[in-house]
Amino acid sequence: VMPLDVIWAPVAPSPTTLETRPNRVACWGREYEFGVAGLPKQVRSLDQDLLAGPTRLVLGKEGRTKQFPEGDFTISEATDLRIAFRASSTVDELTVTGEGWIELDGFSRSTLTLSATEPTNVDFVAIELPIKPEFATLWNPSEYFPTRLGASPGEEQTSSPIHGMRIGNE
Repeated sequence: VMPLDVIWAPVAPSPTTLETRPNRVACWGREYEFGVAGLPKQVRSLDQDLLAGPTRLVLGKEGRTKQFPEGDFTISEATDLRIAFRASSTVDELTVTGEGWIELDGFSRSTLTLSATEPTNVDFVAIELPIKPEFATLWNPSEYFPTRLGASPGEEQTSSPIHGMRIGNE
């Protein structure tokens, strides 16, 4: 009997070209539609909408809550490997600017900047990402708590923005 060495390498799908349309980028069976400040308005994967509605950017100021409306969205760089974008929106004297990019495999990163035309106090800024429950059964919060990994909690969660959060399903 001769020993047999087995070398296994997963076969990844062939990369596809990033496709762009106004406010949208598509890659590998997914389409990302961007809304307020370049945050996801909808994410489609294999012809299924993953979000229950658009991501909301909410501002608390002087005891009142306001939602940023959709504003402008422009693509600032387009290559075969990456699409970079910029978007902004204004509520009262406050403007939020989102700058981000999405890579060939769908990985995306955004940075939001809040600015004011004059000094102002803000109680809070919140990003509400309404993922459909069937697509959010597993999570890994930005804070590393081993007891909080795995199954998504049944109740609403609030998290300080550190570096991100992974949400998905099996």
